[in-house]
Amino acid sequence: MIAAVLLLGNINFEFSVNAENEPCEIKNPETAESVAYLLGMDRKDFLESLVTHRRTIAGELVLSALSHRQCTEGRDSMAKAIY
Repeated sequence: MIAAVLLLGNINFEFSVNAENEPCEIKNPETAESVAYLLGMDRKDFLESLVTHRRTIAGELVLSALSHRQCTEGRDSMAKAIY
């Protein structure tokens, strides 16, 4: 678990300097895949959870892209919750 928390902090996100609310992407997906493995999670679901917000509206699943700030805050919150 400690290794997963430490690796979570190494996950970086790419973003556009000009657009604060533009969706982010994982800069180093191999690190995120290692975290998913250590936590026993599905790789694809974990990577998706880092950059999207999932909600149900009118009975339908809607995925919304997260901004760079939201991605970073989500990663940090996840590390804190696991620790």
